[in-house]
Amino acid sequence: ADIVSIICEEDEIMNIIEDKTMTIRPWRFRDNIMIFIDKKADENDINKLKDKFEKIYNKVGLTLEIEQSSSKKISMLSYQLSIDEKRTKIIISNNNKEIYKRMRNENHKSRFPDMRAKYDKKIYISTMIGQMKSIIRICNDNRYLIRDLQLMISEFLLKGYKHDWILETINRLQSYIKN
Repeated sequence: ADIVSIICEEDEIMNIIEDKTMTIRPWRFRDNIMIFIDKKADENDINKLKDKFEKIYNKVGLTLEIEQSSSKKISMLSYQLSIDEKRTKIIISNNNKEIYKRMRNENHKSRFPDMRAKYDKKIYISTMIGQMKSIIRICNDNRYLIRDLQLMISEFLLKGYKHDWILETINRLQSYIKN
């Protein structure tokens, strides 16, 4: 079985499910798949869906694992997805696990250049711009955008990044920020 036949089979499964019981929308990134379902699914629904997808992936030696299931909030990679209070839209925000680990004094990995490396200031500012642009691009709710940017700035400060570099980064991002 090749990747094209797997994608065709995925589409077939989604059409069958959509016609009979629920509408599903998969969101894939490399080997991660998140599936949105238009109804509150119980454990039985989730396992049936997993079984249908597993039949496809078993052909190429892959197994599926349900990592999370929620009707309110879920994380995938660097994204956190939640449903607004009225249940009318999905809110996408940044899933910054490292800042919470650092704040709790847990082991955390350093994902930004360390100040001890003494790189040129442009390296640090470019890193901050890239990270903050990513947050601005992903977030679709201003309340979460502000929170996520604040957390990112906190992480930069904890890394020892200079205040004037952070301010320069923010100034350079002003034209990029959506109104």
